[in-house]
Amino acid sequence: MKTGLVLEGGALRGVYTSGVLDVLMEHHLYLDDVVGISAGSLNGLYYISRQKETSIQLNLNYVNDKRYMGVGNLARDRSFFNFDFVFDEIFSHLLPFDFETFYASKQRFYVGISNCESGKLEFVEKGEYEDFLKVCQASSSMPLLSAPVVIRDQKYLDGGVTCAVPLFDELPFACDQLVLILTRNKGYRKSSVPPILQSIYRNHFKSSPALVDRLITAPLRYNERMDEIDRLEDEGKLFVIRPKEPVSVSRIEKNREKLEQLYEQGRNDAQNAYVRLLQFLGRQEIE
Repeated sequence: MKTGLVLEGGALRGVYTSGVLDVLMEHHLYLDDVVGISAGSLNGLYYISRQKETSIQLNLNYVNDKRYMGVGNLARDRSFFNFDFVFDEIFSHLLPFDFETFYASKQRFYVGISNCESGKLEFVEKGEYEDFLKVCQASSSMPLLSAPVVIRDQKYLDGGVTCAVPLFDELPFACDQLVLILTRNKGYRKSSVPPILQSIYRNHFKSSPALVDRLITAPLRYNERMDEIDRLEDEGKLFVIRPKEPVSVSRIEKNREKLEQLYEQGRNDAQNAYVRLLQFLGRQEIE
């Protein structure tokens, strides 16, 4: 039975996913194929490289460091998050990333990115593109808060714009059992894009009409997808781990205490769901 794992984005709300994945790693539970969307791509990196607690350390240690994120970066480099600092200074020196384990892992890892020209979601597999961290950067580059990232002469942005949570036929692999880690509570639905923001999108991305359409329709498509996930979960066709309560952490949250609490919530939810997850996967306890 092939197992798949989808990691939703949400920028700093991704610390919830960090907590869930740290528990899975403590239990040595690694699913076959993994997809990371937006911030989910960064969590996926550490899950594949077996670096427990490193993702939360990155956010807690540097969330208030201007080199990591802030309006200064946005004004200077057109990106609220300084990915050069993340993927160079942090990954190479401050919290070294284990590239050897990452690329040696038998797990397949895919990152979803939004093509600005076509407005479609594309997947790039680990090892397929030489600078894989650049793919993760593209997937995490939020519209208006980040400049598009050029990969193979094409511009890309946040994978969540075109599809926040891909399911089954949309995935780049076939799987029998699908597990989702979401960063919003059950029942959460998005409001429509305000007219003024729609105008900003149209002006800012006037050369990318397909992307504008995806941005404006994103809330509707997200809500329809959550309805579908709820139905499939009730039918036992997939397994979902997500916050039990509404999440107050914003995408650019700087309150360290709130981030710690959301991380612990992820850990607690994963521990409480672990036995049921094993039953869903048809597995015994892994020592």
